[in-house]
Amino acid sequence: MASEIFLTSMVGDGTRAKPFRGKHTGTAGVTKSGTLRYARQNAQCLIMLEADQAVLDIVESDSDVIRLATESNIDDVMPASEITALRSQLETNFIAGEIIKDAATRRSSIRCIAGVHLFSQRYEGRHGKSLPTAAGNAGKGFDHNPNGFPSRFRTELNDVWSSCGWDSDITSNKTLRQIQISCSEQMGTKEIFIAGFKI
Repeated sequence: MASEIFLTSMVGDGTRAKPFRGKHTGTAGVTKSGTLRYARQNAQCLIMLEADQAVLDIVESDSDVIRLATESNIDDVMPASEITALRSQLETNFIAGEIIKDAATRRSSIRCIAGVHLFSQRYEGRHGKSLPTAAGNAGKGFDHNPNGFPSRFRTELNDVWSSCGWDSDITSNKTLRQIQISCSEQMGTKEIFIAGFKI
């Protein structure tokens, strides 16, 4: 058996019969899996899968999947071509591609993605909507001037940020892109676990 980390999409409809989960976590042959989502639905997630290598190779062949790391290469520097593809995929899911640094290791890249996912989950848990949904409702994109944030959106962002124990009032001088980059930098050095797999 081997364990690998992937970036993919969520599946399911939120019902008991089809709960939201990471794509391929229910694939035949997967003996252990875990999901770290960005939002409750219609979003991407990190998944850890344990399975025979042949099963993991089939998962990787899905065009909706990016293999981020294996047990043997997790501390290797990610090739520039993979960083470019990963940044592009993140941007399509309302995550700043710049959270992935040039010449980053696979482990640090996964931690940075996880940090933004956890921040969005915290936002969703405290305010009942995901960060992408809240930003869309406010009519704000990544590079919007923070002084133009609606007051409620600004208050909610600061609430989540300060609840993490970080310095307050992030919206006074940061765009949403910069907020996500700061979040990834805060979280990117911390160990995380996905289904017992330490990253």
